[in-house]
Amino acid sequence: ALNAAGKVIGTSQRYNGSGTNLGNSAWLYNGSSTVNIGLTGTEFTRNDGYKSSSGFYLNAASQVAGTARRYNSGGADLGYSAWFYNGSSTTNIGLTDTEHTSNGGYKSSYISSLNAAGKTAGTADRYNGGGYYLGNSVWLYNGSGTIKIGLTDAEHTRYDDYKNNSFQSLSSSGQVTGFAERY
Repeated sequence: ALNAAGKVIGTSQRYNGSGTNLGNSAWLYNGSSTVNIGLTGTEFTRNDGYKSSSGFYLNAASQVAGTARRYNSGGADLGYSAWFYNGSSTTNIGLTDTEHTSNGGYKSSYISSLNAAGKTAGTADRYNGGGYYLGNSVWLYNGSGTIKIGLTDAEHTRYDDYKNNSFQSLSSSGQVTGFAERY
């Protein structure tokens, strides 16, 4: 992506010295240098050094939103984390509580939109601490924290606690629209 100020986001493939692919890194060209952005800590690095972080949205303020792959210490895939780069640091956003984590530690938050004010919205898989997928939650990152939004009352909950909210749009003022399944 390229914004009107000439800032650019992209991804670069990573390799070790013998040519083995080690994933990809997200980056931002800020007008004078290229900055490695995204989540890169141990939670986002497989035991063989593989990392996968991608930026998907760039706004006029050169803020970026994307996702990074998660791994356990044995190298097993544990889903995706959503992230937000504010121009100086990257923050892990999305829903990561027990409702959105399987009993094996799998959790995924996905980016759906970024507006000019730096508000980000997306979805997260639901597990409720168990091993079964129980639908999606919609969330909004308002610059200081992540808020779960959508309809979750009895009318929008199936007999087995399945709830499915879907993201549709994010306005310039941070209002989110979406859909919720009814039962």
